[in-house]
Amino acid sequence: MVNAKRAATAFMALALGALCAFSIGCSGGSNTGGADSNPASSEQAPAVIEVTPGVPIESETATLVIESESCEWAKDFHPSEGSIFVWSAGDNETFAVIRGTLTNNSNEDIRISSLGFKFTFDDELTYDEIETDTLNDGKFALNSTLEPKATKSICVGSKIPDSVKDSYTSLAVTFEIDGKQYAMHYGQTSAAAEPHPAAVALGEPVTTAEYEMVINDYEWMLEVLPPSPTPGMNYIGYGKEKEGMTWLVLKGTLTNNTNAEVDPSSAIKSPSISLGDKQYTAKLETLRDESSFSNDDIVPGEAREVYVYASIPNDVKDAETTAALAYTLSGQQVTCSVY
Repeated sequence: MVNAKRAATAFMALALGALCAFSIGCSGGSNTGGADSNPASSEQAPAVIEVTPGVPIESETATLVIESESCEWAKDFHPSEGSIFVWSAGDNETFAVIRGTLTNNSNEDIRISSLGFKFTFDDELTYDEIETDTLNDGKFALNSTLEPKATKSICVGSKIPDSVKDSYTSLAVTFEIDGKQYAMHYGQTSAAAEPHPAAVALGEPVTTAEYEMVINDYEWMLEVLPPSPTPGMNYIGYGKEKEGMTWLVLKGTLTNNTNAEVDPSSAIKSPSISLGDKQYTAKLETLRDESSFSNDDIVPGEAREVYVYASIPNDVKDAETTAALAYTLSGQQVTCSVY
């Protein structure tokens, strides 16, 4: 009987030992810690490959060359001189644009949007609503698809709030080709630098990355006329002033420093003329030549004569001893002392 009890006790101890050993074996590694205990947790995001301007990115599907050494900024973006198509930004925003060349190495069409371009500012603000287009002879083809084996110039842009444009320090343009991630890094360009209010006098130019504007002279006129009006020509559309009123006409030059045609009214914004403490909304005209006005856009590199003018009551004209023009140029507030 005693031997039976001893045998039963020995069996129970052996079974308990086996159970503990099984339990420890099943939980082995749970106390080792570290990322390697879970292979899935050790997976890393794909490395981002840095892109250099002008250096081709070659893959089985496509070859892309980013040509822009700096980001372009434009309220109304034209791909080149003479293009009739334009990307237009809304109020308080500006297009950030890069250019490049894309070759389709595959046997199927490629949509530029499939490259997943994104514009990320200061590593935290990402804009992925992207405009893309291909160019034919420097003009938009209105086609964001590239046929097999074709090579075309491309433009990629995104609308960016002016508050971001004016304050960022770094920009990363990212995209993906055949599963590989790429990034092009840009610093803040002079076109995006925070503008400071400018106070100038007659003959003193205001220069931004996009334009140069200078007011050289002024004249009081009963009718707004070009320097050498054509006899018999009716300039009534530009205003014969009412009785008791006179036009104060400020004469200057606007230069287009961009690579796109520019509507003068989109360059010189919110002009007003003040005499003393009285302010008057101003109008803007540009000259085609010495005898006629023009509504044409200003082409890249062109310096166009401009008139900025406002209707002033004669009693104010005769009483006030100071006059000034205020306007906005490339987001910069400008005040020009006239007299």
